Amino acid sequence: MSRGNTDTDSANAKIDLADLIGDGKHSLHLEGLYGRSNEITAAERWAVLLQSDLKITPRAFGFVALHFLQDEFSGFQYQASATTGVGTNSSTPMPINSQRRSAPAIAACVRNC
Repeated sequence: MSRGNTDTDSANAKIDLADLIGDGKHSLHLEGLYGRSNEITAAERWAVLLQSDLKITPRAFGFVALHFLQDEFSGFQYQASATTGVGTNSSTPMPINSQRRSAPAIAACVRNC
């Protein structure tokens, strides 16, 4: 939270959690943003991402992810998606990201009326 010499409130928080269970990795990402100035809400965004990766072979894995986003100022009531697919871990070292993913996605969005 932050406060100034005007009637302003703001908050921004993110948290990432992950757990390795057997051949699976399960992750949770939560984030929130809120801003208000002079009794007028100027920002309000909430997001949740759940993802599970399951090792298929030493180099291949399958994954499923669910994502939900509610942003009061985006033009949508909410956005949600479900994704599943497969990925590979590179056998050659890569400095930044050593995973490749390929996935079809199903997404649902509802427009504000």
